[in-house]
Amino acid sequence: MWEYKTLHLLVKEIFRPDVDFSELIEISDKVIILYRENISEQTESWLNANKTNNWDKAWVFKENLIKDEDASYFNQIKNGLKENYLNKDYFNISYEELYYNDGFQKILDYLNMDELENKNFPYGTKYRINVNKPNTLI
Repeated sequence: MWEYKTLHLLVKEIFRPDVDFSELIEISDKVIILYRENISEQTESWLNANKTNNWDKAWVFKENLIKDEDASYFNQIKNGLKENYLNKDYFNISYEELYYNDGFQKILDYLNMDELENKNFPYGTKYRINVNKPNTLI
């Protein structure tokens, strides 16, 4: 089912209860589990991308779009990811650690990629742009 066409493979996937990744993991020499700690921002980002079909460009956050069923959906994903992958013996790193701390260096160390330098990561910017409401006097 999993066929390698190159020497390296990256699979970006949210937890899906209907897909068993164990065979893919078994034939992989390195596995990195990337997850997001801030469930509210993740849910808002996903809702915006679904609504606008904008998955890779900047977007302006204006209001909280989360409804109870959205939070429930992501809680199910988070619980499944935690139970099946985060609590196992894999290299885990959070989105927040990767983008706001020194997580990229941890990945380079895990992959034994001494020839690469960690220069100014992340290279791009966050897609989400927060709009601050102006102060008003009443």
